Amino acid sequence: MEKKIILFGAGKIGKQYLEVLGYNKVFAFCDNNFSGQTVYGKKVISYEELKQIYLEYVVILSVGSKNMHEISMQLDADRIPYETFMRRHRQVLIERGEYKKIENEGIFTDLFVECVKKRSPQVFACVGAATGGYASIASYYMGEDTKIYLFEPIPEYVKVIENIFAGDSRVCIVDKAVSNRSGKLELFATVKPNETSIAHSFTMDKQQTMFSHEYTNESETLTHVVETVVLDEFFDETVVDLMLIDIEGAEVLAIEGMEQLIAQRKTTFFLEVHEPYINAIRADGMEYINMVFKKNGYKIYWCELEEGIDYKAGRGGHRLVPSDRIRWEHCIVTPFEWETI
Repeated sequence: MEKKIILFGAGKIGKQYLEVLGYNKVFAFCDNNFSGQTVYGKKVISYEELKQIYLEYVVILSVGSKNMHEISMQLDADRIPYETFMRRHRQVLIERGEYKKIENEGIFTDLFVECVKKRSPQVFACVGAATGGYASIASYYMGEDTKIYLFEPIPEYVKVIENIFAGDSRVCIVDKAVSNRSGKLELFATVKPNETSIAHSFTMDKQQTMFSHEYTNESETLTHVVETVVLDEFFDETVVDLMLIDIEGAEVLAIEGMEQLIAQRKTTFFLEVHEPYINAIRADGMEYINMVFKKNGYKIYWCELEEGIDYKAGRGGHRLVPSDRIRWEHCIVTPFEWETI
């Protein structure tokens, strides 16, 4: 008989998971703050009670990334096995072809799926993996003898992807930031008060954290000092077929550190270009990025926005067009011709 589920986390995310999983499949919630109460029609048990009965149930974390690290450490300390809802839910969405419920970036997402399915990469590197949305899609379609490298320096995100890809021997998680030199780097992010998830993005400039204009003086600033890695050194003897880069302006540093890899002309890049943040790091950053790819004979394609559509409404573009230069924000850079859509 299939085991019932205990959802660890009785907040709004717990409610969403309850609705998706089905009321009858969930035995109870567990929560460090609401034990003894009834939430969304389900009782909330204490952590002490969970420790007594966990072998009879499947424990699934139903918290945001901001709290996931702390709770997973709590469960790890008592050797209580658990799953993340993301892993199970994403597989269902991919099977249904509902990729944009995992990553919703217009034609950029569509073409990433097409590339993985049709071009069958043997090695995929995701620089700035966050919670591993694109990596989940890639891992579903890539074969058994392939390799997936996830570069993510933020501990909260690292814990999420460790849980999602646990047991997948193809996946190598590198908990470092990609840069132009090995060492340490300070990253900043701004979070709204009472948010259940950590910030959308970490940048190198405290004044330019993503979406900072939307936050109030009560918003919290998160700081992480992280280790860095250089891709030319990391992939010294490895051919990378496909790479996705999304690191909030630090893509200019990543590219500085992989000119040898680019010169091989064997990698297709799905590149998110954050021009304001690039300029804060290096004044000629955009010119430099364009120069590196152009001198090595790469073709540049831009995920074009519809005329009159603002950035937020059209993020990811609606069609792919050849371009004479990399444009903000979504581009595909490849050593071969790509049919336009």
